[in-house]
Amino acid sequence: MDDLTDFIINNNLQCFQHKYKKNDLFNKAKLLEKYNNEIIDFNKVEFQALFFFMTTLNLYVKDFNPNLLKNKISMYFDRNVYGTKETESFKFPSEKFIISDMTFCEKSKIELLFLPDFLGFLLKKSREFLIQKNDNNELTRNAHKNYLKIKSSINFHSINIRNEVIENTINLIK
Repeated sequence: MDDLTDFIINNNLQCFQHKYKKNDLFNKAKLLEKYNNEIIDFNKVEFQALFFFMTTLNLYVKDFNPNLLKNKISMYFDRNVYGTKETESFKFPSEKFIISDMTFCEKSKIELLFLPDFLGFLLKKSREFLIQKNDNNELTRNAHKNYLKIKSSINFHSINIRNEVIENTINLIK
């Protein structure tokens, strides 16, 4: 755990945290179902979570932190939602996106795909550590320590765009 944390920090790998508030946004975003096609499905919670992550990440990078990433970023995702049988790619049709394309593939094809899972693991175990206070469990204590190490680095970005902004965007699109 310590080595992976150091790997992220030492290689300046950017970590983005975005909380999808399903209870607040799921039914509102279903209003966009008229745009559904073979890839887009606003009736699926997994698609909405990905959609909100990608759009808020794009907004965060373009408007709030424009020097953080270079233009034309490609993103790779575990194929647990899309590309479940094979590798599947998607190019963004708009120049408004700093992310030019994304690919869903098997984790074994790109070994670094485990890093988001590792960060999610640290977040989950850190939350458990905080809830259980004075936890003697070495795993949760070490996860919390490493989460704090990443969070305090320049590599960690919590994207916290208010629901009102997202809701206004949905209303403009529909």
